[in-house]
Amino acid sequence: MDEVKRFARDCGMTVEQVLSGRDGSFPIAEKAWTYQPGESLVRPELLGSLSTLMRQLHQWYLKAAKKGLHTLMVKVREEDYFRDDSICIYLADLWYLYNLDALDKSIVSTYCL
Repeated sequence: MDEVKRFARDCGMTVEQVLSGRDGSFPIAEKAWTYQPGESLVRPELLGSLSTLMRQLHQWYLKAAKKGLHTLMVKVREEDYFRDDSICIYLADLWYLYNLDALDKSIVSTYCL
């Protein structure tokens, strides 16, 4: 209970306000945007703000997911990474790119190609 009292004091609230949270002191957070297979990678209100290439990739993703694809094979040229190679990117990883969350260097590098 001492921790609750300290917390309430530090926040400028009463212990009752901390314990109840019903008076509007704690705003309800917006639900986090999470990856759902086959669903939009960005919130609907942000679709219009995507660059042309990001919008095209998003449209391709929606079609590919609808067909049941789970991965994207990307060919890497020798002039890009000093050898010819292929990279497998999981479509779920595109969500991180679009939401700038836990970005993987290989995904960003591949997008830049």
